[in-house]
Amino acid sequence: MAAQKEKKDKRYKKRTAIKTYITSIIIVQTVLYLVFTAVIAILYYQFRKDTYINVLDTISDVGSDIVSQELSSEGGLDEKLLYSKLVRTAINEELINSLDIVFVKNDGNVVYCKEMIQNGELFSGVCTCDIHKNSVYSSDFIKDVESGNHNGVKVLPGSKERQFYSARPIYNDSAKKSSAGIIIFSAPVTKGYKPSFNKFLAVIIVFTLVYITFTISINTFLGYYTYRPLKSIVKGVRKYTQGDFSYRIKFPFKMMVGEEYIYMADQLNSMAQSIENLDRDHATFISNVAHELKTPMQTISGFIDGILDYTIPKEQTEHYLETVSSEIKRLSKMVNEMLASARMDSGQVKMNIEDLNLIEMILRVVFQYETRIEKKGITMIGLDSMSDIHINADYDMTERIFINLIDNAVKYCPEHGVIKISLEKVNDNPVFSIANTGHLSDEDKDRIFERFYKGDKSRSLDPQSSGLGLFIVQKLVRFQKGIIDVENTDDGLIEFKVIFNGNLNGDSE
Repeated sequence: MAAQKEKKDKRYKKRTAIKTYITSIIIVQTVLYLVFTAVIAILYYQFRKDTYINVLDTISDVGSDIVSQELSSEGGLDEKLLYSKLVRTAINEELINSLDIVFVKNDGNVVYCKEMIQNGELFSGVCTCDIHKNSVYSSDFIKDVESGNHNGVKVLPGSKERQFYSARPIYNDSAKKSSAGIIIFSAPVTKGYKPSFNKFLAVIIVFTLVYITFTISINTFLGYYTYRPLKSIVKGVRKYTQGDFSYRIKFPFKMMVGEEYIYMADQLNSMAQSIENLDRDHATFISNVAHELKTPMQTISGFIDGILDYTIPKEQTEHYLETVSSEIKRLSKMVNEMLASARMDSGQVKMNIEDLNLIEMILRVVFQYETRIEKKGITMIGLDSMSDIHINADYDMTERIFINLIDNAVKYCPEHGVIKISLEKVNDNPVFSIANTGHLSDEDKDRIFERFYKGDKSRSLDPQSSGLGLFIVQKLVRFQKGIIDVENTDDGLIEFKVIFNGNLNGDSE
């Protein structure tokens, strides 16, 4: 089991969110970059192709005019003069030297090319160079040129690779009625385009290497600082799974952390604090239960042993047995209260909803404490001014709330003090309040509903107080979807206020 957990932890460390993010973003950016580069390369190819063919068109326009003029003149065609004119036309002898210049008669035979310089008439013979002597252009190609389809990229006769070409018809007369053939200016794609394209590719490759290096560096840097808070959160989660709930997730540079991480960390810290408090409360609960049970059990055991070994005189036996009985009843009450609390926590308690007359229930409970109230000289206020309110609620739970609150008020109200009771409706919800003479410290107000809490000296010294009464009251009120609160009033009273849920209308778990 431990080996599997260690293996799993290693896998998590290996495949972290930061690595996954950085890898994903680099792959996406690289793919997008390559697609973008490919589009640029295609556009560049098209641009270079169009530019080169436009240059060929310019040269072929001038060249065809020159040849046509030479043919229509009395002196005929001077090939050397033609070549020098073409050089001047192209402005660049190197460009002319890279081109193949071909003259084709109407029958498709090549009669002149750049490699062949003759002293006779242009169309006096057939080209004898190794490249073009057996080259024959189709009549369709010649007709296309004469009809205006002058340029393109294709494999021309006599060539084994694709050529950029621009062709123009040539004429025997100045009126351009008698066609003598066509003139073609061409260059292999490898010479006319690829050299510049290779330079372009070299630049692209260098830039790609720089881009990828920069992308990896910047994404690694940004990814680390972006996901660094997540690393702290993962560390916190790992601590919590190991049972260390004292650890708190902190961010060194909080201003650079996203709100979602701050929220997540706050929630996890709050959860850890709650669990830590729960563990502490659990330990306190065990300690308090042990303490609360130990004292009465020691008392019971001591009195029983005293009776059995005759340490206690027979005439006092009845008195001590009554004390033992009282302690047993207190233990039984405490155990029942803890069991009731446990049942509510586990959801085993269900409410039996019925119509209750609250004022009748309150008066009935107060009557049970009449003797104690008179004995302490307590002044009761508000019993005759309560509103007649009915509510749908569980009878036993509601009565238990009133019993515990009234018992608490009578028990801790000083002699000749005041107890003030009120019952009214606020926003369609019944509100019951009971206040007695006294004052709570801030600590008591914060902790008075805690299990076994007995803050002031009178509560701590009271042998009948288990510290569970108000805890049970809060449980019962919340179980019935109500609210309970305590505060010190301006007239020197401690007031407990219960807001019942006026819309409770069915069984609830």
